[in-house]
Amino acid sequence: MGEYLLPFKGRKLTGPFKTNLLWRDGPFYIMDNHRAALWCWLQHFKPGAHYNLYHVDAHYDTMGFEEPWQAAMPKDIGALSIEDYLRVPMPGKKGEQLFRYDNYLSIFLKQFPGVFEKTFFATHNIGDRPAIPGHYDVAFTFTHVSWFYALKDDAHWVVNLDLDFFFYMRDKKTLAPLFSERYIDDFLAVLASAWKRKRIEVLTLCLTPEYCGGWKNIEPLTHKICDAVGVKFRIPK
Repeated sequence: MGEYLLPFKGRKLTGPFKTNLLWRDGPFYIMDNHRAALWCWLQHFKPGAHYNLYHVDAHYDTMGFEEPWQAAMPKDIGALSIEDYLRVPMPGKKGEQLFRYDNYLSIFLKQFPGVFEKTFFATHNIGDRPAIPGHYDVAFTFTHVSWFYALKDDAHWVVNLDLDFFFYMRDKKTLAPLFSERYIDDFLAVLASAWKRKRIEVLTLCLTPEYCGGWKNIEPLTHKICDAVGVKFRIPK
């Protein structure tokens, strides 16, 4: 049975810090700002265990780690409430928070080195590329073959999916779907199979409406993903 971890604040923009939607059903999380993903993973990770990461996102989300962040880092991030996690301040920047939509993954990699044994990135090659070994695809070379052979492994996978991977900037003002419905159906068939075979430890789905052309654009795709994995969720009006 799904639950809202934060009250829904409406179909608004997020920017680097605002979170309007955070919902979960077991290990499946839906958010409109990716900054919450780190906290979500830690609710399921076991001390000393290792996992693998599949990051499907237009952006790497690994903005260069700045040393002042270390001084502000909580000792036990996973023990924080989600409210306290989102409120941790950014040192030296009044009104900003430490965990942003573009640095949560670089913070995780710095704070928890070695937890991810394998890392796969399918992106549009936007942002700082992480300085770790891994398999890197860009949108136009990303294949379901690599996706399938990664997820068929028995290891515990974290699938970190952002809907902005499926959109592109058609002109200066318009974001439009990048892939055909057939491509998305094939992608979701593999995702659903891995989910049902319990290959996925945690699935974090970020909607990022401002990078997808608005809430109306993401609504059908969000619902399609939820239906594919058998999760009952609809974006509130």
